[in-house]
Amino acid sequence: MPSACCLHQPGVSGIRATENDGCNYSAIEFPPYAGGYSSGIVHASRHRMALGSNIVDRFHPVGNRRLSNCPGAFRPPPVRAPDLPVEVGEGFGFSLAGSTQSAYNDIDKTMLSHYGMNVANGIYTMAYRIVDVATIPITALDAAALPRFFRQSRDGATSVADLSVRLAKRAVLLGIIMSGCLFLTAPLIPLIVGNGFRDSVMALRWLCLIPAFRGIHQITGSAITGMGFQRYRTSAQFSAAALNLGLNLWLIPRYGWLGAAWASVATDGALGVTNWSMLQCLKRRA
Repeated sequence: MPSACCLHQPGVSGIRATENDGCNYSAIEFPPYAGGYSSGIVHASRHRMALGSNIVDRFHPVGNRRLSNCPGAFRPPPVRAPDLPVEVGEGFGFSLAGSTQSAYNDIDKTMLSHYGMNVANGIYTMAYRIVDVATIPITALDAAALPRFFRQSRDGATSVADLSVRLAKRAVLLGIIMSGCLFLTAPLIPLIVGNGFRDSVMALRWLCLIPAFRGIHQITGSAITGMGFQRYRTSAQFSAAALNLGLNLWLIPRYGWLGAAWASVATDGALGVTNWSMLQCLKRRA
């Protein structure tokens, strides 16, 4: 086994070595710096040792500094110039899609404040935050499904689309259950946060359909990303942001928080229909 002086530094424990395919591997467990606990995997080869978990950089700066003291222990991953423009473009599209999602989810609160409807903004924001909490299980399902979509894409777009349909059905069922729970438990809001938020009961009942719609557009959107068509998903989210902005400009001055609620439900519903239709079109083209 090559020299591994950095594996014996103080504060590093749980060293164990295994051998696989002619290469030696060592697993290092770090003490709980910064309130966290994680393990780093160090691949020891003849020429270099590469850290297998970027968690170390974030949560274990002390341990990582000790490991990096070994000459030649760590080297940055190679960057191939021909691939860089493609990777930057894909990453930019992915990040841009996240920005548009934040826009159509939160621009209504900004506009309510812009029109001086601060009380209405408080009523609406309280209900919307409860919806966000209720959507966490669907978001978790979506996050777990995305790597599977990338792996499944090796078998073709049809395979990804079929998997997304199965997962979307589960997500929609989960969203409907959460929507029903929100509708039934909405009267608890003034009991928990005070009578000043009694109008949030009606706001939450208008917004309670959003988890079901998100169950559709998040799963199908991730499937489109996994198939390699992130640009299509980004375009759909841009369109949703534009739709939400236009509806808010029209409805909020006339109906206040109720108009914002209508715009949010319409936007999530339209995005669900768009992503589903797009996915079916891509499946037929495959």
